[in-house]
Amino acid sequence: MESGDWLVPTFNGIPRLDKPPLSHWVVGGFYKLFGISLLWERLVMALAAAGSLATVYLIGRQLFASPVALLGVGILATTFRFHAAARRLPMDTLMLFFDLLAILFVILWVRKEQRPHHFLLAALFFGLAFLTKGPVALFPLGFLVPWFFLYERKPLRPHAGWMVLSSALFLGVSLCWFVALGLGYSWEPVWRFFLAENLGRFAHMDFGPQRNLFYYFGVFVGDFAPWSLLVPSLSMPPSGLVAFLGAESSRCTAPSPVERRRWRCMPLPRLKKPGELLPSSMPSTRWMPSTRAIWESR
Repeated sequence: MESGDWLVPTFNGIPRLDKPPLSHWVVGGFYKLFGISLLWERLVMALAAAGSLATVYLIGRQLFASPVALLGVGILATTFRFHAAARRLPMDTLMLFFDLLAILFVILWVRKEQRPHHFLLAALFFGLAFLTKGPVALFPLGFLVPWFFLYERKPLRPHAGWMVLSSALFLGVSLCWFVALGLGYSWEPVWRFFLAENLGRFAHMDFGPQRNLFYYFGVFVGDFAPWSLLVPSLSMPPSGLVAFLGAESSRCTAPSPVERRRWRCMPLPRLKKPGELLPSSMPSTRWMPSTRAIWESR
């Protein structure tokens, strides 16, 4: 805002081009309307977090039922990483919100007679997620969405015209800043972002800090606490799972082999600061007793 240049975000007067600028634009828009204050930055994160929880509920309603949707909302709201991001990471929170909205509209497109506007909205929100943090936002498109298509086992017949329009919408939204930056500033940060910051992260062993495999176990346990502690229960036999949850055997069943494989394929997140692994937040301890009540209501 001080420089008046919305194309090139800066930090302490130095161009900051290692991430797309959508989160800066959103926070800057609030600053422009209401004045510079930490309140407006945190309000953006709070609204995105609340929207994410509401979207998780809608996804749960579409896939299962209200009790499962409420359980999903409670688990997300009390997961440490989400709780921390909603307080201080507007980029991650916005990306999650847009990705969840895109997933919701993919589900609606499959289950609501494959209406074109659902497909367009999914493309729009995937594009906004990309414009928030880059290619990492497309993980649901490459992993979760194909899994959902296989799960549904429905014939998908997208109209060629709508596919082209949706692809154009996604590319226009996701790449608009990169093209504008290359034409108006320089193409060098654009190539560096895609080739070094993203492709190079996975193609070169010497990129970034060196961490052994066991580091990511700690990251997983810390980021997804307290629910990461329940992962061992997925391998329990029915009797052991019943005893673990303290529920009646007539109301509790063991996870299916598909559900176990789904958990085993979950990617381990990569954090830049080991200090981000902190104990879980207090809301998780208040939600724990509610999970048993929701489970027993099945």
